[in-house]
Amino acid sequence: MTSPELDPYDHGFQWDPYPYYRRLREQDPVYFNRQRGFWLLTKWADVHQAFRDFKTFASAGAVALEADAVDKFPYPMFISTDPPDHSRVRRLFAPLFTPEKMKALEDYTRKRTLEFLQPHLSSGRLDFVGDLAARIPMDVLAVLLRIPAHEQDSVRGFADDLIAREDKQNDVSPRNVAGYMGLAQYFERHVALHLSTPNDGSLLGALIQAETEAVMSHAEVIGALILFAIAGNETTTKTMGNLALRLWQHPRAARVVGRRPLPDPASRGGVAAL
Repeated sequence: MTSPELDPYDHGFQWDPYPYYRRLREQDPVYFNRQRGFWLLTKWADVHQAFRDFKTFASAGAVALEADAVDKFPYPMFISTDPPDHSRVRRLFAPLFTPEKMKALEDYTRKRTLEFLQPHLSSGRLDFVGDLAARIPMDVLAVLLRIPAHEQDSVRGFADDLIAREDKQNDVSPRNVAGYMGLAQYFERHVALHLSTPNDGSLLGALIQAETEAVMSHAEVIGALILFAIAGNETTTKTMGNLALRLWQHPRAARVVGRRPLPDPASRGGVAAL
């Protein structure tokens, strides 16, 4: 049986990759793309095993498909490292992302979501991605990284430029490099501005303290900030957009979600209809 062809740079694949993944799971679960030179595991058990076995499956130099990405993107990101370096940085972040810590952001996130929706209530229409999904993740991330409100659009713009891909674009483009360097230069200034500020328990404070105590190098701190600006923004935006699309495609599921009661922000004991 011929293995399905998969081109990760094809917009057709990016718009809806799930049929491709389904065929690979059925026909070629450990898939090797000869044209691009990468392996793809498509079954949960295999992926789970690979994540836990860092001695066999390395992250260093293997996160990006583009072979020259490391040269063009010089600040190291901890997702591209293996233990013990990955463990060193993860131990720093783990206490900041416990369920209890994240729950503290719940009321803020709900409040800001309602504020983003408010201007559109009179018309009953909005661009779900442009008006909400692309804005709320960066707004919440800004709390963790202490990014001022008037600078959020700029940071998000750099992140969007970094990950943008034209159809069939299989290499890093000048736009991608410019977006990366825009983030790097912004966070260089941002860290310098807050160097003398006491650690306030934020993610930014923890990173600056880690550099001060030589737990992380300066380059690692900037790389981590770039990573959070991308991962905390882009992936969440896409997830929210996909959720809205799937609910639109499946009205019955949308009605079920719409009937679920939500906690009333003004009272933990009450409920409010969505």
